[in-house]
Amino acid sequence: MKKMKDLSLLAAKRFSYKDVMEPDEDYASLGVILNECVEKGWIRPVKASGRVSFAPYFYREYFVIPKRKTAHADPEEILRLAPALLEYYSDHPDHYVQDAEVLIPLSTWMKQEELHFECSLKERSYQIFHNEKLLESESACRILNRCGLCYEDLGCYRTYEPFFCERISEEGYALVLENKDPWVSIVKAMRRKNTSLFLGRKIMCVIYGEGRKVDSCAEASRLQDFFKGLNPAPSAVLYCGDIDRAGIAIYEKCREVNPDAAIEPFPELYRAMAAKAPADPMANEPAEDHKTRTPDLSFAEIFEDPSYVRTVLTHNLRIPQEILTLRDYLELCGGENGIIS
Repeated sequence: MKKMKDLSLLAAKRFSYKDVMEPDEDYASLGVILNECVEKGWIRPVKASGRVSFAPYFYREYFVIPKRKTAHADPEEILRLAPALLEYYSDHPDHYVQDAEVLIPLSTWMKQEELHFECSLKERSYQIFHNEKLLESESACRILNRCGLCYEDLGCYRTYEPFFCERISEEGYALVLENKDPWVSIVKAMRRKNTSLFLGRKIMCVIYGEGRKVDSCAEASRLQDFFKGLNPAPSAVLYCGDIDRAGIAIYEKCREVNPDAAIEPFPELYRAMAAKAPADPMANEPAEDHKTRTPDLSFAEIFEDPSYVRTVLTHNLRIPQEILTLRDYLELCGGENGIIS
């Protein structure tokens, strides 16, 4: 660092910018240095002290962040780790100290317990740590990643919030809907019409995706895992949500985190939504979210008039699923091959 006084020479942990400013130093250069020290984790601002009135802005007072003392691992302790953990920490003894608080009870359990008795993630976490949430923590996940392990290696499985699913027939497509009202209305229409045929597709079940529940990275693959529990599994999966940047992002992420589900858009249903939209695409309602997101304009190719939907996406507008009503869905149902027996 140039010009600013050595922080180690300060008598107190808390200091004013005046304490480190050299006589020939200008405020601009001092501000740059102080902000760099904050970014590097050497100091942190005392926000209550307020900021100076000249640019670049910086605070009037700071705390010196003490350096952590480096601890050394006992090689004999590392050698006592469970075999699945031993290789990594033998090669990285410095990480042993960092992870020891979680690593040691995990290793103890791995050496003593038979792993072929399955249980849920939170149940296993309580067995190991007497804390049902710790196995999902950042520190526990870091250890598993470092050792190339996953939850299945610990004989446990994730549990997900169940989906709201209405079974329509014994076979056919699964239809996943982003929003609750269309989910209720489509099921109601199919029940009233006593049919499993909707827009020319035989529907096995209709699922409420609860917005972003289907694309959660924290619980990736939950949708495809849900389908594995259905007997029989759906022949394919159709998806429909709002026609806007957020809705398309949910669809794309849903496909990404559920790669085995073969999820595709339901073009006929999307087209029915667009057909009820205002003639002028700019008359659609504005969307408040995803303002800075670059829209995927290729999605518009499933529509009869791609330019209309490209305009909606480019100008961050929205055609909501709720543009269709029960009356519309009743008209979209039917077909002798879809009569429920």
